[in-house]
Amino acid sequence: SGLVRNPAAGQPVEGLSAVAFLFDGVGTFVTSAKANVDFLRLGAGDETPFVVSIDAPATVARYRVSFRTDDGVVPHIDRRGESPAPAAGEQPINVSAR
Repeated sequence: SGLVRNPAAGQPVEGLSAVAFLFDGVGTFVTSAKANVDFLRLGAGDETPFVVSIDAPATVARYRVSFRTDDGVVPHIDRRGESPAPAAGEQPINVSAR
């Protein structure tokens, strides 16, 4: 679970889903699940919670969260650690997970 925020200068985003990918200790993909974020539309500066539920086997050692719309993967900045600068032309979605 976590929060995702559209930057204050961002374009509106509609139909956003969070996707969680689980991996084992050697990096092998285990499983994934997808869930819509709480708000159907994120305007500039809007923030919404998300929850992705997965039954995780004991072999899971790490996870990755991405965000998608019907148009494909949405670039984002993971605010749990250091924040990388977005590449030129990218419109990142900010993420903080609990």
